[in-house]
Amino acid sequence: MLKIRNLVANYGHIEALHGISLDVGNKEMVALIGSNGAGKTTLLNSISGHVTKTGEILYNGVDISKMRPGRIVKNGIIQVPEGRHVFPGLTVMQNLVVGTIAWRGLRKADIEEDLERVVTLFPRLKERYKQLAWSLSGGEQQMLAMGRALMGRPKLLMLDEPSMGLAPKVVEEMFEAIVAINNSGTPILLVEQNAQLALEVSAKAYIIEGGKIKLSGPSKELANDERVKEAYLGKTR
Repeated sequence: MLKIRNLVANYGHIEALHGISLDVGNKEMVALIGSNGAGKTTLLNSISGHVTKTGEILYNGVDISKMRPGRIVKNGIIQVPEGRHVFPGLTVMQNLVVGTIAWRGLRKADIEEDLERVVTLFPRLKERYKQLAWSLSGGEQQMLAMGRALMGRPKLLMLDEPSMGLAPKVVEEMFEAIVAINNSGTPILLVEQNAQLALEVSAKAYIIEGGKIKLSGPSKELANDERVKEAYLGKTR
């Protein structure tokens, strides 16, 4: 579904990604693991069209590297950004409906059906429909950000640090939802600081360091790789 070849990304005169190549297959969950500043978010932002870049980003065989962000979203690639970025002055319901902006021709019945799907996955959002987003807990805001993305009917969902700053119990709930989304057929590119958890839920993973892919392969194999254990999992898991 997604094929990246020799991607070079720049912030002004600073090169942040140095020839990245990566694949996400249909219905696949792929993890991207690396330390802070390794280039994970830059890679997602490059795919979403927010970063100056060269190289190929093929989505279902079409090069999207020169597309504008809005068109990329309309093609089905939706990113949940690090830090959630919900609209604090809008209610939960309004935040969710904003996610349908790429599908302006949707009937009210279609939106209601999508809303029901989201609140089935995140029941707490239904309890807080009329609350303003700023009043939600961090975990609830993360659920809202993911729910808003799902309202956009993603064909490829990109998640940037979904567990950041959340309590362990909430992280567990979040990842149950992520696995359920993937099991329903939506491919996921997952950037996650919890390397062990990312390797447990994904089929394949890439290790990025200094803007370059250093290791890649099946997640189970990387979880047992001594270099990965020492750098990201600790010597004993």
